[in-house]
Amino acid sequence: MELSLHDAPANAPARARAATHEFILSPAQQAALVRFPRRRRKAVRALALSHPYLAQLLLSFPAALYAMACRRPQLAVDARSQVIAGGSLKEVAAALGLPSWTRRVPPEGCCAALLLPLPDGPLISARIGNLMPSDAADWPGWLDGVSVGARIAGDDFALWVARELKRVRRPGSVDGIATIAMWAWYGAERRNAASTMIPAPWRAGLSLANAASGARAWLEGIEFLMVEPPGPIGLSPPAGDTVDGFTFVPIPWGAPLVAEGVRMRNCLSSYAGSYLRGSRVWSVHRDGRTVADLELAFGGTERGVPRLVQLRAVSNTDAPDAIWAAVYRWLTRWQVLDTPHPVKSEVYRRRPGAWHDLWRPLWEAHGFRPGLPYPVIADYCQSAEQMTDALDDLAYLERRGR
Repeated sequence: MELSLHDAPANAPARARAATHEFILSPAQQAALVRFPRRRRKAVRALALSHPYLAQLLLSFPAALYAMACRRPQLAVDARSQVIAGGSLKEVAAALGLPSWTRRVPPEGCCAALLLPLPDGPLISARIGNLMPSDAADWPGWLDGVSVGARIAGDDFALWVARELKRVRRPGSVDGIATIAMWAWYGAERRNAASTMIPAPWRAGLSLANAASGARAWLEGIEFLMVEPPGPIGLSPPAGDTVDGFTFVPIPWGAPLVAEGVRMRNCLSSYAGSYLRGSRVWSVHRDGRTVADLELAFGGTERGVPRLVQLRAVSNTDAPDAIWAAVYRWLTRWQVLDTPHPVKSEVYRRRPGAWHDLWRPLWEAHGFRPGLPYPVIADYCQSAEQMTDALDDLAYLERRGR
């Protein structure tokens, strides 16, 4: 029907409403809309009301609507055109650069981290749906962790991150996950000297706390690669290294100390400074297994007789009396020198360029420049401190009830 010139002004508002609001959201769609983060809800609502097919995404693919509201205009236009043309959800996801599994992300899970590079392999798509958070507050940290975990250490590691972060409340900063991912990557195969400081590599059966502990020991062990090793003390231990069935085995500088620390669950991986100050550690064996670690201090001595610093069994527990008795008998075999032989602490000499050399394989393999993936930065001390603090933070995350 043709409209007259006189009818046109009266019908203009109706025609405008018909062009933009030809429908209203269903109760289910309206309920889904209010679950989106408030900051983007207005933009999501405008998109949903612009076409019935877009409104259907409120229930079938909330993450796609959120991404359209946040992505570059041209990218959003292309995806919107796909939807209106009747494209499949898989095609819409591809247009937005979203993995297909993000269809299962609920409206409350839509956050800025959803726009990070996320893994999209078949293994991820098949399994990650059961590992998603149940609390809206957990989604940013969960998505961030899955993203950085996949980029550094691959899909298997990303699935592990998804599982472990689902078990905690408010995962928070991703620095700790990034550090564990780097530990896992270096432990997967021999990359460079940093890999030698990982006696027990990452595996999917580890808990988040145990993985953080392993990564922490690795960071501490890296200090052995950062500084020049100490020279020999110049004193020989007693000829007899076995007393009452206990054998005393000296532990050399570097990777052997890290391995012993992991095996005995103590802090020997952090003993680079102690060795430079003149301490040495012996592993006490009985029947082929390690039963204790013994630390002796030579720094400041002059006649060849060391001072007993500590003797600890596994997990820094008290050693049994039988081991103490054997240690005291073994110490009596150290002979007092006739002439002075002073042992002084050595200077802490940093190896130039060692910090960047450690991370170069990672940067070359992933296309990162120095500084990425965070929290690795140019300064060794600052980086190591930040990464260690981030790992410690993971140990204090509140776990969900099973």
